Amino acid sequence: MRRFKVTKSTIDGNGLFSTESIKKDSFVAYIHGPIHVFRTFTPEISEKMLDWIGVGRFSWIDTTNSPFRYINHSCEPNVAQISKRKVIAIKDISEGEELTMDYSLTEAEPGWGFPCNCKTKTCRKNIGPIFDLPIAHVRKMKPYIPKPFLKIYEIETGHKI
Repeated sequence: MRRFKVTKSTIDGNGLFSTESIKKDSFVAYIHGPIHVFRTFTPEISEKMLDWIGVGRFSWIDTTNSPFRYINHSCEPNVAQISKRKVIAIKDISEGEELTMDYSLTEAEPGWGFPCNCKTKTCRKNIGPIFDLPIAHVRKMKPYIPKPFLKIYEIETGHKI
């Protein structure tokens, strides 16, 4: 497993930073934590899930005791969750660089979303569920999107990826 450190982020609060260089397409880590399933939501459940990472339409990894609790969103991410728990680098990552994921690639809750603060050149300004993404972005990111979320995108939008 790669080594990480949590420190102040320019994106939001604290972030997860690599303590070593990581080559594109290299294994980064597995996201550890229990998986929870919710089919209905309350404000209390939604608040509790703020740092969780989606693995399906109604299921999330509880990252409370995982370093991935601190991974921030970017519209130009450098890592991606390619299966239920496996994370790989989708770009070369320098030692000391903040690790970022595109939250929209692993979320399918209708109405979920909030303003984006990633400050990248291609910032979408809002983070929302996968089916709100433009088809061009989904096609570009297809190798880095877990299969359940590709299927959700196709069902919800009617677009074949």
